Amino acid sequence: MSAGESVSTRLDQIFEEHRQLHHLLDRTHAALSSESTARILVAARLAELRDQLELHFAHEEVDGYFKDVVRRAPQAAELVEALNAEHPRLFAAIEQLAKFVDESADEADWRDSASQRFADLIRQLALHERRENRMVQDAYNNDIGTSN
Repeated sequence: MSAGESVSTRLDQIFEEHRQLHHLLDRTHAALSSESTARILVAARLAELRDQLELHFAHEEVDGYFKDVVRRAPQAAELVEALNAEHPRLFAAIEQLAKFVDESADEADWRDSASQRFADLIRQLALHERRENRMVQDAYNNDIGTSN
């Protein structure tokens, strides 16, 4: 991100990445839910999701998407650190799931196990995203209307 980019542009980018991740989550869920979808296609969907999630986390951590949030609301710094600290665990979960599906050719019940693990991952990602969104909303809404 360049210094000249506006806060709303950065936030729009992160929200666009969230939309892309939701799209990939939906496609992966559909692939896992369909008994006719080959394991190799499910593995490819999970790999695509893993790669996009890795990119998204890098943008949040390295590109400092939330630096403007912290600048505007310094009290959010601890939450930004906590959210960033969740990234390795979330990434490990998708990476392990992708590996499990990729390597489970001989397991008859791979789909049930993968579906359960995927549902758990979705819950974790949803909680993470809700906390991020709430943090951003709080940072930008706290100053609105505070003076008469």
